[in-house]
Amino acid sequence: MIELVLLFRTLDDHEDIDDGSLGAQFGSLCLKDGRAVPLTIREVANKTIHARKIEWIFTDPKKPILKTTAHDNAREKWTHAEIDINTFAVGCGMLMS
Repeated sequence: MIELVLLFRTLDDHEDIDDGSLGAQFGSLCLKDGRAVPLTIREVANKTIHARKIEWIFTDPKKPILKTTAHDNAREKWTHAEIDINTFAVGCGMLMS
């Protein structure tokens, strides 16, 4: 997963793939103030790369989630991200077509 999100981050740096053409929401970013905001494809990469902890959650087999957790002493304003693997996979497929 780290290699895949590094690829997405590099592609976004060079080709601006976070323009909405692959979709606008790939999960939820949970902020320290309790709010949840949509997770963009670039933020999927950032929150996975910079995570303290990465967990695969298969509670609902039809909707697998990758949960990334921020470092406790991080200055970031997020606590964790919940990445929708199905939506992320569709984005991967769209890049290949």
